[in-house]
Amino acid sequence: MSYSSPDTIEDTIEGLESGEYPSFIALENDRPVVYLCIRKSGENFASDDVSVMNICGAYALPEVRGRGISVGLLSWLMDWLRERGYSRCGVDYECFNYTSRKFWPKYFMPYTNGAVRQIDERINKNIH
Repeated sequence: MSYSSPDTIEDTIEGLESGEYPSFIALENDRPVVYLCIRKSGENFASDDVSVMNICGAYALPEVRGRGISVGLLSWLMDWLRERGYSRCGVDYECFNYTSRKFWPKYFMPYTNGAVRQIDERINKNIH
């Protein structure tokens, strides 16, 4: 899996202003409660296709989870993408994030799986 440095605040602002990183929010009583951000490029080669957009940022406030607001925004986003000629949408999430693991498989079919392991630094003590 390739590594890229995280976006800076300036990168994010530039992407939003240019339309490169469209972002969407759901409001409840004029308060943002759910957020989705999409990009053309995802986390791996399988998502780099002109017919695919990728959800690369998503969050719902804990107090609104399970009330259908996230699903409503996601459904709206799928219609928005179809209107713009995209036939597929991908999402990358960490399987160790319980909330993500519970939400995304309800609405997306997995097309890749990956795992990253951290080397246990204690092993160095036994080598020397």
